[in-house]
Amino acid sequence: MKKQFLALIFSALMVVGVGSTASAATTYQPANAGGVATVDLGYIYNNVPEAASIDSQMKAVITNAQKTMEKAIADKTPQDKLQALDAKLREEIAQKQNALTSPVQARVTQAIASVAKAHGYSVVIPSEATVYSTVDITNEVLAAAK
Repeated sequence: MKKQFLALIFSALMVVGVGSTASAATTYQPANAGGVATVDLGYIYNNVPEAASIDSQMKAVITNAQKTMEKAIADKTPQDKLQALDAKLREEIAQKQNALTSPVQARVTQAIASVAKAHGYSVVIPSEATVYSTVDITNEVLAAAK
């Protein structure tokens, strides 16, 4: 008897849950019925005018950090100080990378928004996140970001 009662309660809950899900699905309306486009961010970031400069500056920062660590290791710096130095150098590298790339990222984001708005796309997603797409705005965004 107890099993039948629980089964009845479970069934009632399922009906209520499915019913509310179905009604929610039927009343859902997308905010904007515009199209979807993709953009290859890696290609854009590798081809903006300052890409080579950013790359060479980051290589220099990383090389200097490696030399600093190698010197500390050669000087037999204690392990705890090596760990602190490693954390400090990683933070400096991250800050430098952020300082160099933030203006480019902002410009690319603005270019994506501009191109999307001009063509009526309501959604732009990275091409790396898609399996198939017929609309790629990479070249237009790159031209707008330069």
